[in-house]
This record gives sequence, C-alpha cells and structure tokens, in this order.
Amino acid sequence: MNGKRSIIKAIRNTVLVLLAGLSTALCVVVCINYSRDPGFRRATRIKRLGKIAIASQDYFKIYGKWPDSLNSLVSEARWNLLQTNDAWDNRIQYFPFVPAERRGKVMSYGADKKPGGVGSGADITCYFGPIEVPTGGQ
Repeated sequence: MNGKRSIIKAIRNTVLVLLAGLSTALCVVVCINYSRDPGFRRATRIKRLGKIAIASQDYFKIYGKWPDSLNSLVSEARWNLLQTNDAWDNRIQYFPFVPAERRGKVMSYGADKKPGGVGSGADITCYFGPIEVPTGGQ
C-alpha cells in the first residue's frame, strides 16, 4: 500500500507543477520523477525544480528570450529568492531552452550527485517550454 501512496503523491506533485505552469503562461512544465525516495526530499526536489522551470517561463514572457543559465535567472531581482540547490544541498542542473528540441530542463541528480541512480540517488527532471498549438491545415 505504501508503494501506491508514493506513486499517487508523485503524480499529484507532478500535476500540481503542471497546473502551476499552465496558469503562468502558455507554457508547460512536466516533472519526471524516477525516484522511489520517500518523504520530504523528493517533494522538495520536485517543488524547487518546478519553481525554477516556471520562473524560466516567466522570464521568457517578460524579456522575450529564455534565460541562458540558472545564474542569469536568479540574478534578476524578482527571482533571486529561488533555491538553486536540491534537498541534499547539491546545485540544481539547468539546461537552457533549445529551440530545435522545443524545451529546456532543470534536474536534480539526487543524493549520489550523478546521472542515473536509484532510490534517493535517482534523477528528477522538469522540462519547460511553450505548448505546441496546432495550426490549420494538414
């Protein structure tokens, strides 16, 4: 039963971040949580990553360009209170928006500080970028 609760909580956190992204701009934020890390650290990671992804979208709405780094984003007064470390005090990884991919991403590598991993060392990634709006024609 605990496994099902963890999955439900992870889905709920992902949906909340997604809805928050939709409410701030015509952009979407999707957090992918491969972690089975229980408790507050997983939720903390998802929340911090989601806030950075949403701030990146807000930056785009205001300046017409995507921030090129986490430092350039938090150097702006309105976003200088963003927490740039994950729940283990590791620097959050920021990958700027890439037009060819139509997205950017922010990641936490987890407790092990390396890509991949399992449990508390598993990565969590939030993607951000514009929503694709279908145009007329086939």
